Amino acid sequence: METHSARRNEAAAGRCTAGGTGGAQAKICFGGRMKGRISVNKKLYTKNYEVRRISLPNGSVREEVIYKGDYYCPQWTPRQKRAVKTGGALLTACSVALFVLVGLLNTAGSRQYYVLLPFLATSFPIAFNIFAIFRLLASSDRMTIDVFHNSFLRLRRSSVTAFLVAAAGIIGDVIFLILNPANYATDELMFLFGVFGIFADNLALFLIFRRIPYTAVPNSSAAANECSGAKECK
Repeated sequence: METHSARRNEAAAGRCTAGGTGGAQAKICFGGRMKGRISVNKKLYTKNYEVRRISLPNGSVREEVIYKGDYYCPQWTPRQKRAVKTGGALLTACSVALFVLVGLLNTAGSRQYYVLLPFLATSFPIAFNIFAIFRLLASSDRMTIDVFHNSFLRLRRSSVTAFLVAAAGIIGDVIFLILNPANYATDELMFLFGVFGIFADNLALFLIFRRIPYTAVPNSSAAANECSGAKECK
């Protein structure tokens, strides 16, 4: 009788077919558990990767992860690429600097929950921007789907979140100043302009990456090696 453990192991391995050449017995598994950066819970990634487990004659098992999905290629010239990557890194660094400097200002408005919560919430998309820009700087023009989603598209999405949350913080601080006109101190205005700087930084970051089209090139196509394809996306 098949045990629960055996069924669980079979499910973890995915759908497998036996094969091999020479003295090695190979088991090729599709959609199974993948080590490294590919998570079994990410269906988008598992369907674009293939895990090959090769049983060697000495009893050891060798695993190979092979990418079989489309390649994603931003449509930019070398000059545009340098400008976009440099500009993206500078804008992200400015957001981080502004967040730290504004956070050091202990103003009356910043202690109000409707100002403090949106300001603190900007830390999450800014952190995603940091990871995404480092991933983009290290990537080539020919990106696998996980690199593309964790760099190019993540910068689009997290910058939108950052400037929307910063906008909520600006509105909250303006409401506080309207209700408390006696608090028009220099540090209160510095806080307001600092949050506005975070808003402007991330809006610019979104607009930069929103304007860059990209192409999705099938892996089986000979054009994949040259990163040139016909299916343009935006």
